[in-house]
Parts: sequence; structure tokens; C-alpha cells
Amino acid sequence: MSTATQTEPPLLADRRAPAATASPALTTSDWDEPRHAVIGFRPVTAADGPGIEAMFDRCSPASRYARFLAPFRALPDGDLQRVLHPGPGGGAWVAVPVDAPETVVALGDWARVGDEAELGLIVDDAWQRRGIGTDLLTVIAEQARLAGASALTGSVLTESTHVYRLAQAVLGPLSTVSEGYVTRVTTTQ
Repeated sequence: MSTATQTEPPLLADRRAPAATASPALTTSDWDEPRHAVIGFRPVTAADGPGIEAMFDRCSPASRYARFLAPFRALPDGDLQRVLHPGPGGGAWVAVPVDAPETVVALGDWARVGDEAELGLIVDDAWQRRGIGTDLLTVIAEQARLAGASALTGSVLTESTHVYRLAQAVLGPLSTVSEGYVTRVTTTQ
């Protein structure tokens, strides 16, 4: 367990994941009771690289595929560098247990593409369906809008109706364009 230092960014918010939503089948290599952890959200720092890679490794192939629309076994270095050093046209945030801030349980990022911002989100399988993705998507969408994005976009698996519902709940009305197994969603307001 590490202690906070002056150089660590402050946590934006915290969230206690409700025990009622936890499945008895959930297990992780790091936590006996992940459903009881208090989760905080903060901007990514360069020191988060190992934590992001470890979270990616804990994700199932299905979760990785849903996020990247490709069967990655490891997080591509270019993607890792882009979230660690997003530059002025993007940003990235992590969700971490407040008592273990080096352990990343979710990653959300955005990148400007013209006037729009492309959003991305992945949550460690053991931490899914607890509202962490909803809260993190809210944060990155707000950050992208504050940076001047006129619309927010994302690509989701067409069969992932729960992701579409999440995006619609957080972002508001969406337009969709489906091409085979991928649907592109864009805010309409």
C-alpha cells in the first residue's frame, strides 16, 4: 500500500461500490472483497503505466475486444503512450481504490478528432457493473466538452446494447451508424 504524496493528483470523487451488485463468482488476483472498496477518479500520470498494463492483463479477452475492437493480448505500446501523454488534444483518467491508488481498475480517455472527441472506456472485469464505468464516462465526457469538443463519439460492438444504454444515459441523445458488428455513436446535442 502506498501513501499519497504531494505530487499525486487529488481524487476527483469517490464511490463505494454497492455490495448488492457484487456477484459471488467475482474474483481478482489483488482483492478479496472488491465490492467494498471506495473508488476514486483522477487524471492519468506517467507513473500509471504499470497499473494500466496490469488492469489490461486482468481483463478478459472479451472485454479487451469490446474496447479495442481487436483481439489484443497486450496493450499496444502506442495506445499506452497516448493515454500516458495525451497532449493538448486529449485526456485520460483512471479509477483506483483510494486505499491502493497504484491499482488501476478502469481507464477512460478522449482524443480530439477535428471538432469531435472520440471517447474510450475499459473497466477491469471484476469491477464491472458497479457504476464505475458510468462515473468515469461522465468525467471524460465533461473534460472533452470543457476542451471545446462539439460532439462526442465512440465505437461499440453492435451487440453490446448495455454499452449503448450507458452512453445514452451519460451523454444524452445519440445518433448511430452501424457497419456490421461495429456501431458508431455520436451525441446529437
